Amino acid sequence: MIQDSMSEFVFKRDDLVSHAQCPLCGGQNLKNSESIGFHGADLHYNLCGDCELMFLNPMPTQDWYNRFYAEEFWEGKTVRKKGKHPHFWSELLTKQLTKELERAKCLYRFLSENSELPEKGSHVLEIGCAFGLVGRSIAHRINGEIFGVEPSNIAREFATTHAGIKIVARNTEELANWRPKQPVNLTIMSHVLENIAEPLKALSQIHRVLDESGLLMVEMSNPVYVETVSIQHPYVYSRLAFLHTIRRAGFSPIKYETNGRPKNAILPRFQRILARKTEQGDAILTRPSAGLVPFSLRRRLGRSFWRRSKAFKLKSELDDVDRLILDDVKSSMENEDVHDQGDVRL
Repeated sequence: MIQDSMSEFVFKRDDLVSHAQCPLCGGQNLKNSESIGFHGADLHYNLCGDCELMFLNPMPTQDWYNRFYAEEFWEGKTVRKKGKHPHFWSELLTKQLTKELERAKCLYRFLSENSELPEKGSHVLEIGCAFGLVGRSIAHRINGEIFGVEPSNIAREFATTHAGIKIVARNTEELANWRPKQPVNLTIMSHVLENIAEPLKALSQIHRVLDESGLLMVEMSNPVYVETVSIQHPYVYSRLAFLHTIRRAGFSPIKYETNGRPKNAILPRFQRILARKTEQGDAILTRPSAGLVPFSLRRRLGRSFWRRSKAFKLKSELDDVDRLILDDVKSSMENEDVHDQGDVRL
């Protein structure tokens, strides 16, 4: 949003919720951790000494995040740069589409290497599908049907118009109203779970629409990377907290991996989990024990490393499938009357 509209995201009293215990494991061994600033507000993270979850406390509500991602995340990047840098949005969009296709190829590889590729014709649901190319690429490779959930107005319109995504809800609260004709076989969350203020509620809706042996594939950011601490991330998940969240939501992990450069157990770039639907995990599980190397120490090591080093980015060239998808999206955009829609043209 432009600067004079930012007041909509300045926190009001009802926008923040305080937690006396860990929202994941119920532990009360909370320690002050790191702080961030946002529009004049000082926000603080707590670290749970039991499950190693870092979370904003007080935390913006899910309603606040729904508004933020609907009206500010992509829209803000467009409006603030428009005029000053006329080609900014085209460059940003091109970069984002390529990034989504690169992520899709990595996630497809993750499925394939673990012998968990859904059957041909499966239904795929992507939560937080952005411009739609992650889900479309994976669904295309299995000749499946792709559905999406996306709060951003501009990304949702693009995903529907140009990527061919069937949007079923704007957020996971609205997903509660979706009654698919056929159960979903695979749900994808790529860099989304850490953006959700009520993750267990969101995962319960995913659990509901999946078939009896449906798969959940989640990728999230590096828990020790400097920029992981952000208003966009109400939670920072350690490996322990990540696994505990998935199990609490009624899923059984099949494979956990970290990925990135350099290959390092303490300093991963991404975390990924592939899990299968089991019985709903309503009851609070036995609280997990913290790792041998405290998460707070790993955070300090990580911040020091990333501040002194160049960002390590996985180089990935698009294959024939992804080039075909990208060309199809570009063709869709060129065929549309874009005289009044220059912000979304490649």
